Amino acid sequence: MVKLLFLFMLVITSFSSEIIVLENDDEYSVIPNIQIYNSLESVDINVISKNSTNWTKSNDNQLNFGYGNKSYWLKFEVINKLEKDFFLEFNLTTIDLINIYKFKQNILISEYKTGLDKPFSSRPFISNKFIMPLDLEENEKYTIYIELKNSFKPNTYSFKLSSHKQIHSEMISRNIFNGIIIGILLVMLFYNFLLYIFTKYKPYRFYLVYIFSVIALSITLLNYGYMYLYPDNMILNKILISLAEVLVPISMILFLKDILDIKRPSITNKTLNLFLYLHLIIIVIQIQNIAISYEYIYLSSQVGTFFTGITIFYLTFIIIKEIIAKNKLAKLLLVAWFFPLTTLTLYIINRFNYFIDIDCINKIVQFSFVIELILMSLLIAYKIKNIQEEKDKLVDSNQLKDLELLKQSKYASMGELLQYITHQWKQPLMRINSILLNIESKMDTSKDNLLISKCALILLNLKLIICLKL
Repeated sequence: MVKLLFLFMLVITSFSSEIIVLENDDEYSVIPNIQIYNSLESVDINVISKNSTNWTKSNDNQLNFGYGNKSYWLKFEVINKLEKDFFLEFNLTTIDLINIYKFKQNILISEYKTGLDKPFSSRPFISNKFIMPLDLEENEKYTIYIELKNSFKPNTYSFKLSSHKQIHSEMISRNIFNGIIIGILLVMLFYNFLLYIFTKYKPYRFYLVYIFSVIALSITLLNYGYMYLYPDNMILNKILISLAEVLVPISMILFLKDILDIKRPSITNKTLNLFLYLHLIIIVIQIQNIAISYEYIYLSSQVGTFFTGITIFYLTFIIIKEIIAKNKLAKLLLVAWFFPLTTLTLYIINRFNYFIDIDCINKIVQFSFVIELILMSLLIAYKIKNIQEEKDKLVDSNQLKDLELLKQSKYASMGELLQYITHQWKQPLMRINSILLNIESKMDTSKDNLLISKCALILLNLKLIICLKL
């Protein structure tokens, strides 16, 4: 009897340990107490709520089901011992389907259905995140069933229970942080656009596209575009997210080709062009899947993520190769590139093996992009300075050449002038010479010796002058 009582108490204790009791804090993690439904069959809430055998407890702090197009069912039990309203908050902003069912004593009390597959107005709480009010009465036990589906992105989930005060505080700090980051990015875009207008430096074109793609990626992935710009267009939202994601590696490739002067006939240039074509093909397939057939969107999304990772590492390889070739600009580029390289690597790995909270990784990625763009702007300024110095040196050398040519042209002009004067003097002198010769021949040598000698002297001087001028 004692053994049976002990076993009964053990069962009760183990069962009660699965229940989340809200009694002190404003925030509670749900994942350690979550149960996962293990079945490959497609089921609805009526089947799920009556099935108590196919559930297993989660052993992780985050849930990672990888890529796929199936639905996942979760459940947890909760008792609210506080006079507070609690909300279920999801950290991931890109979830196709979220269905929340609240049961009390096996009776469905309320349900919420939202996600990226539904208009923004379907969200019960206006936020860029998915936040569901639970309306838990004090000292009542509830069972919460959650259906999740994410074909568009990896099925990596993390969520928690938060009080209204906690939700409000986090929303303010999150919006301030995101606003500062996006504001800095917009300032960088405007600043570099002005520099491009004044300098006409070609790499600025793709650098501006790169900054724009980072801004677009931030706005779309954080759901601000869906929240404020196109709240009822689900397909457009997903297409813009996909375009922003693929525009980042494409603009990276084009910018790197320009800034490092990668020539067309080279193998490196051909490889980069191959990556460009692959990204374009992937985005066309992904847009087609979003707009027409959504069944295999997870495959194109997975392939796109994989090729983005390959592109990042290949670009890093090119930069290191240029450093070995003693390209000073490549060293500065690697310093700037180090921050997004590290964070994007973490972001991509996190998609396949979820080990960092999505909020944390998003903030790290955003912050690293800001640092990178600032360093990149300094890098381009350094490049422009070098180009300007080379131009100044070229101008100085050209000016010296011009001065030398000017001197030579002056000497040539003086020679031509003297030649012209000589020609003009020659004719009258020759004329005078012939007249004097004629006079000399007609004089009587016996009577005009003095005059003849004077004429001879004049003729001699004229000949000397003519010879000199000639």
